[in-house]
Amino acid sequence: NNGGEDILLGWSLRPLPDPRNSHAMAYDAARRQTVLFGGYGTRILGGTWTWDGSGDWRLAQDEGRLDAPSPRYSHAMAYDSVREVVVLFGGTNGTTRNGETWEWNGAAWIQRIVDSPGEVSSHAMAYDAGRGVTVLFGGSDSDNNLRGQTWEWDGASWSRRDDKGEGPAPRIQSAMTYDAAAGMVILFGGDTETEFAQGEGGGDEGVLNDTWGWDGQTWTLLDDGQSKDAPSPRKGHSLCYDAELERVILHGGGNGESDTRTWQWDGTSWQPLIGPTPGARTSTAMVYDASRRTAVLFGGFDGDDDGEVWELASGRWSLRTDSIRPTPRHLHAMTFDAVRGRTVLFGGSDGEPDGETWEYDGRLWALRSVGGPSPRVSSAMTFDTSRQACVLVGGQNNILEGDAWTWNGARWTQLPAAGPSGRHGHALAYDAARDEIVLFGGYDGQYDGETWVLRGDQWTLVSTTGPVPRIKHAMVYDAERARVVLYGGFNGRDLGDTWIWDGQSWTEVAVAGPPVRSGHSLVYDSVRRVSLAFGGRTLGVPSNQTWMWNGQAWTAFSFTGPSGRYDHGFAYDVFRATGVLFGGFNGPVLDDTWEVTGPR
Repeated sequence: NNGGEDILLGWSLRPLPDPRNSHAMAYDAARRQTVLFGGYGTRILGGTWTWDGSGDWRLAQDEGRLDAPSPRYSHAMAYDSVREVVVLFGGTNGTTRNGETWEWNGAAWIQRIVDSPGEVSSHAMAYDAGRGVTVLFGGSDSDNNLRGQTWEWDGASWSRRDDKGEGPAPRIQSAMTYDAAAGMVILFGGDTETEFAQGEGGGDEGVLNDTWGWDGQTWTLLDDGQSKDAPSPRKGHSLCYDAELERVILHGGGNGESDTRTWQWDGTSWQPLIGPTPGARTSTAMVYDASRRTAVLFGGFDGDDDGEVWELASGRWSLRTDSIRPTPRHLHAMTFDAVRGRTVLFGGSDGEPDGETWEYDGRLWALRSVGGPSPRVSSAMTFDTSRQACVLVGGQNNILEGDAWTWNGARWTQLPAAGPSGRHGHALAYDAARDEIVLFGGYDGQYDGETWVLRGDQWTLVSTTGPVPRIKHAMVYDAERARVVLYGGFNGRDLGDTWIWDGQSWTEVAVAGPPVRSGHSLVYDSVRRVSLAFGGRTLGVPSNQTWMWNGQAWTAFSFTGPSGRYDHGFAYDVFRATGVLFGGFNGPVLDDTWEVTGPR
C-alpha cells in the first residue's frame, strides 16, 4: 500500500569513526562485537564504537559524557570473559596521565573506584582466560618514568605481581595477548626510551623485538630477537591470538621505518604471513573476533591517521571499510547508476567549487575521477537508462555552464549538442516512458521557466509555460504513474507548489503539502512506489522533515533522521531499495552519509 503512514521507513546514519592512532580495542564475546574507544586524530577522541563485521560501525555512546571515560589516547583495553565486561585502564590527554579503571557492559561505562597501578599511559594489557584476570605491564607514569611492573585485575582489585626473577625491561608501546594454546600471556617489543609529551613516539635506539611469556608467576624470555627470522625491533604494534590458526598474530609498529608484513608466533618462533597485508602503520589496534574466527584491525598512523578496517580470516587479509569519503560539501549533484549499482556524486563546494567524482556502493565511498567537467556547484545530474550512463548538465563556477556530460562508470564524455543556456540551480529527471531527460528552470542571468528535453544528443525547448521561473527546486520521475514530479524552489521567495509533467505539458496539483522550501531533494522509491522529499530551507530555516508523495497527496513522516539541512545530495539505490543522502549545509558544511529504507 502506498497511501501514507502504513509505509514503514526509517533513517540511519552510516557513521565512521574518525581516523586515529593510539586507540584501544577489545572483542566483547558476550555481545559478539569489537569495542573501540578513544585515540588521537585531529583531536583527542572519546566515544565508544562497536563493529560486528556486518560492514557498519555503530556509535554506541557519544563522547563528552560525564558517566564515561574522558577523551584519551595511549590507554589499554581487554575483555574479561568471566564477568562479560571490557576493562579500560589509563591513558593520557596529552597533558596528564590517567589512573582510572572503567568497565563497559555493552550498554554503559562504569567506573570502578579502587586503588590502581597509578597514572599510566602507553602500557599493554591482555586478559588471561586461563586464570580469569586482566594482566597489565609497563607504561610511563606521570613523571615520564618507564615502568616494568606487572599488575593483575580480578574484577575487584588490582594487585602487583612482579616477577621474582628477571622479567622484561621497563618499556612503553609494547603489545600483549593471551596465547590459549600455550596458556600464557605473550608480550612483544616496545620502547625502553622516555616518550614524548605528545604522540608518545619515544626514540629509536631503545626499541626492542624480544618475546616474553607470563604464566601468572614468572616471566620467561621465549625469543631474544637475535635470529634473522625474527620481526624487526618495533613499537606501536598490535597483537592478537588467532584461535583458528592457533597462532599469535602481530601487525604494524616500527622503528623509524614501519614493517608492512604480518607475523605469526607458533609458540617457538616467528614467521611472516604470506600474502597482501594492511601495509605499514604504527599505533594501531587489533583483536580477534571469535564468533567469526576473524582478526579485526583498525586505524593507526601511516603518514596520516588511518580509518581503515582490515580483517584476517583463514590467513588472508581483506579491507572491509575505511574512513575515505567526500570532503564536506553542499551544492553537489547526486544520482544512482542503475547499471553498475553505485551512487554517483559530482562537484559541490566547501568554499571552492569542486570537480571530483565519487561513487558509493552501500559500504564504501571511492574517489573515481578528478577530470571531466570543470569544478562547479549547482549542476544537475540524472541516470539515463537508455544510455546506461549518468548525465550531468550545467552549473556554476566563475561562469554559468551550459555543457552536458555523461559518466559511464569509468570516464566523462562531453555531449556535442548545444542546448539550454548556461545556468545553475536547475533540475533534471529521466522520463523512462518517453526515453528523454527533462530539464526545468534554473538561473541564467534571471530566474528561468523553460522546459527542455534531451533525446539522444538533441536538445529541444518544449515549453515556456507551467511553473513560475525558479531555482533550487526538486524533480523526480514517478515510474508508477509515468510522470515527472516537481516541488518547491525559490524565485525571490520560497515556493511550495507541486507540478506534474506528462511529456506534453505541466499541470499544477492543488493539494496541501510540505511548507514552502528550496534547496531540498526528491527521489523515487521504486519498491514502495512513492516519491520521498527531504530537507530544504523553509523561510531561512534548515528543515529536517521527510515527506512522501503518492501521486495524490503529500504525507509527513514523524521519524527522526538527518539534521535539518539544504543543498545536500539525495539518490535512490534501486539495488538495495535505499535512499542515500550526503552532505549539505546548515551552518557548517556537512560530510555525513545517511540512508532511508524500510521493509520491502
